[in-house]
Amino acid sequence: MSDKIAKSALVLSALVVLAGCGARTERPKAPEEFKAELDVLDSMTVATLNRTGPYASVGAAMQELMAWIEANKIITTGAPFAMFYNAPGGVPPESCSWAVCIPVPENTKPDEKSQIGVSRLPVMNVAFTLHTGSYDKIQATYERLSDWIEDEGLMISGPAIEFYLSPGNVAPESIKVKVGLVVQPLPDSVDEEEYEEEQEPATGSS
Repeated sequence: MSDKIAKSALVLSALVVLAGCGARTERPKAPEEFKAELDVLDSMTVATLNRTGPYASVGAAMQELMAWIEANKIITTGAPFAMFYNAPGGVPPESCSWAVCIPVPENTKPDEKSQIGVSRLPVMNVAFTLHTGSYDKIQATYERLSDWIEDEGLMISGPAIEFYLSPGNVAPESIKVKVGLVVQPLPDSVDEEEYEEEQEPATGSS
């Protein structure tokens, strides 16, 4: 009798093992570790379109600027990017101030007719992180970057910057944007609690 029980137990154990192999429950994925870095953005000459209005118009403005670049056979010297000067909700959408920029050679001439300017940007200290995925979720990336800046003892001191690293026809889940915020060290005299309440980064939404 004991042999039969032992054999039955072995068979049952084997069935449990086989069933487990075929229907293994997936473990929830651990949240990805947030990565950011502080970098120096060198001074550069850019062709730029400065605009006031909803951030949703950034894509169309960038296409306009790129068409001008192509029509004038200008060789670009870097990736296109946008700069955002207002935090979302801080001003009405129609009053948001922003610019789209493309790095170009120093001898590039502005085009008053097309309202395309050429300017030299200063050196900037920027906290950067990489956003991968839909633009609908980029706000969360900015919030995590803002928290990282605070943890590093820095303060936001300039616009948000977005470098667009993906071609226009890429799937939403594969979009890559290098997201940055201009920063500087937090002065010793600043009340940190008051600073946290006042800080709200400008963000883009192309």
